[in-house]
Formats: sequence, structure tokens, C-alpha cells
Amino acid sequence: ERALVIAVQGVFFNAYFFGYLISPKFAHRVVGYLEEEAVHSYTEFLKDLDDGKIDNVPAPAIAIDYWRLPANATLKDVVTVVRADEAHHRDVNHFASVRIPHPFLTPFPDQSMCICFVWIGSEFSDDFDLSHVSC
Repeated sequence: ERALVIAVQGVFFNAYFFGYLISPKFAHRVVGYLEEEAVHSYTEFLKDLDDGKIDNVPAPAIAIDYWRLPANATLKDVVTVVRADEAHHRDVNHFASVRIPHPFLTPFPDQSMCICFVWIGSEFSDDFDLSHVSC
């Protein structure tokens, strides 16, 4: 079973790598759709927590530290921030699928790549340094 998982990961990695070389837009769109499914799954998880089908236990210490949650955080708090993170990944990948130029078919890329990096960078930090950006 473990060997099968490793083999499937190897096949997927290589297929995705070559797919990205052929069409980065398509590759980002695929990841965007995978992230949409993750958001849906976490939403269902939250519904089960709200309905009492899953106990809303205290959050593990590692999740509290990683997500900088309050000390009294619960599983619902963890699932909520993870779902928000997945939604952010979804948005970034859908944005990238539209804005990132093809590296081989666009000999003189327009400024869309620059716009993408500025947008993504500003999402991660309010004080994202734009002084080095030339576009």
C-alpha cells in the first residue's frame, strides 16, 4: 500500500511538472479547482462540527502555535483558519492562471507577471516592499 502511494505521487509529480511546462495557466487552474474542493470539504467538516457529529475538542498545541490562535482555541477554530488558507490558495491560483504569461510563448512578457507578484506579495504582508519592483 505504501509503495502504491509513493508510485502514484511520483507519477502525479512528473505529470504535473510536464503539464506546467506545457501550460502554466492550465496547471494553476487545476490547483485552483483542487483548492475549491478543499474549501468545500472543510465547509462540510464545519457543518459536522456545528451539528455535533464531530466533537469540538481543544485545538492541538501545534495548531495553536502555527496559526497563532488563542490558547483556548478549538478544533472548529483550526478548521476555520485552514479553510481560509485553502480559499486564499484557490484565489491565488485562479488569479495566476489568468495573469501569468506562458514562459515559452511570450518572448517579451508584459507586466502581468509583475502585477501578479505584487498582488501575491501584498497578500502575505501589509508592509510588502515594492521599492525593487520596476514595473
